Amino acid sequence: MNNPRQKKTGAPVSIKKHFSLFLFLNCTATLLLIGTVSCITIYTIHENTTQATILGALDTICMTMSNTYDSLDNTAKQLAYEDLVVSSHTISDSLRRYLDFLGSQSEYSDQEKLELVSSKNYLHSSVHFIASVNPNVGLALFYRAVPEKTILFSSASALSGTLQVPEDSYIQDYGLARFHGLHASVLSPFSPVISVERRVSGLEDVYVYVEAGAGWFRTLLENSHIGGDPVFLMTDSQATVIFSTHPEQIPPGTQFQAASLGGGKASFGNYFLFSSARDDYHVAMAIPKWEYNKEITAWFGHFLLIVLFSLILTVSLAILMWRSLYHPIHILHREFQLMAANSPVPVNMGTGIKEFNELLEEFHDARYRVFLLMQQMTEQKTQQMRLEIDKLRMQINPHFIHNTLNSIQWMARLHQEPEIEQMATLFSRILKYNLEGEDIFASLQEELLAIQSYIDLQKIRYQFALEASFQIDEGLGQVKLPRFILQPLVENAIFHGMNRGRGSIQIRAARTEENCLTLQVIDSGPGIPPDKLRKIAEENLKSEEHTGFGLGLKYVNSTIRFYYGEEYHLTIDSTQDAGTTVSLLLPCSPVCQESPWKGADYDQSLTC
Repeated sequence: MNNPRQKKTGAPVSIKKHFSLFLFLNCTATLLLIGTVSCITIYTIHENTTQATILGALDTICMTMSNTYDSLDNTAKQLAYEDLVVSSHTISDSLRRYLDFLGSQSEYSDQEKLELVSSKNYLHSSVHFIASVNPNVGLALFYRAVPEKTILFSSASALSGTLQVPEDSYIQDYGLARFHGLHASVLSPFSPVISVERRVSGLEDVYVYVEAGAGWFRTLLENSHIGGDPVFLMTDSQATVIFSTHPEQIPPGTQFQAASLGGGKASFGNYFLFSSARDDYHVAMAIPKWEYNKEITAWFGHFLLIVLFSLILTVSLAILMWRSLYHPIHILHREFQLMAANSPVPVNMGTGIKEFNELLEEFHDARYRVFLLMQQMTEQKTQQMRLEIDKLRMQINPHFIHNTLNSIQWMARLHQEPEIEQMATLFSRILKYNLEGEDIFASLQEELLAIQSYIDLQKIRYQFALEASFQIDEGLGQVKLPRFILQPLVENAIFHGMNRGRGSIQIRAARTEENCLTLQVIDSGPGIPPDKLRKIAEENLKSEEHTGFGLGLKYVNSTIRFYYGEEYHLTIDSTQDAGTTVSLLLPCSPVCQESPWKGADYDQSLTC
């Protein structure tokens, strides 16, 4: 016999490793869950807050820039159209006379020269006046486009020469008017401005130019609390950069995709691009990705430190808890070793932990019960050996009876005594079935063959005029049932159901709808009196005169209940002067093979 302890499915894992692993997984899962939720929340808040701040600042810049463009355009219209009269002449008339004077080779009278000087002074005064009443206007001037942009009159008295405005700063050209994006001021190359040009009404090559300082966009960016040093950009309607606060990083002329300037966040190389759009231009802000993610990166670093600290704390707690559990486990291990040595006396009575103390007490009780059980098993083994010897001794008697019956059978055949020979044969067959079967269960077919032999033996012995019939449903011959379960019922039917040596017995076997087997032994005798039937039902048979009758029924009923349970039982139905029916309800086991019983009446011609 193989030792079951040798059957191993794999290398065992210690409680320490299990405990540490589970504690580590629990801590890790908790940190991952909290960390994931926190990361998503922090990242969402960071994204929403930062984007809202940046886009809000850009929208404010766009709105301020649009208002400034409107103010500059209104100023240019006031200077370009013939609605302002200077010294009884319009501005265009005064400019035309002044240009004629500059290009003429003829002589002017003193009066004409005086009028020309007066008109020129009024033109200077008009430019100063209009520029002063519009606070957004930083500079206003007239220039002549051909042959170069020659400055004629300016609000800045010291300004002269030609007008230098970058050609790539146009954001829109309407023919009569041009709008410039951010570019260097005419007065100072270090001051960004926006400007508007408009042709003077009635003159083909004379234009008015007005500009306004745009330093406010830096103030708005500073007030929006955007960290780092972002690159502020302005593009034309084709998404081409016309102005950059850091041209060394993103130079003018850089072309963006139109989709990247859709008003939200877009990626552009190593930058995140935010923009606010108008019909004619876009303002945008490019922030380095590392700068934009600096807060998130810092938070991740802090979170990793927390995770590392938590893991160290978890490992430390696991070590401390394992040390607190190791001592009780060691005590239990020693108690198991003592149990293996078959020692009934406990050594350790406490572990210091309540649950382990309760477990140790239960183990001591169980160990003591096992010790007693082992003593009982030793005694039972000794008793079993005695029973085996007694059983061998008892088996000698049936063997001797069989040999004696065979001798009687041969002597009856030798002396030509057929009845004695038949009785010996039938009795030997019954004895063999009841005493020499190796299995407590037999098939219904084997039980009925033994019953047939028993009936034939009783008919020869007592000279009964007995009629016996069998009604067996098809397919029930191989159903298993306990041996010697029908013979006590048939014996009662013969001895208590015969009227003056005459009578009939029916044995029926049928399958019920609940897949159970019903066996019935029916006799045609006088029946059982009601008071005796009541005593039988109550199993109060101690005072019966015919002891064999009560013992047979009790044996059959006890056997059925023992093997099949309380729901299977024996019942007796009897009517005075009309016979008795004894019924058995058994479970119907599967049929092993086709049975010889075909449902027809079975007569006494059946032999083994």
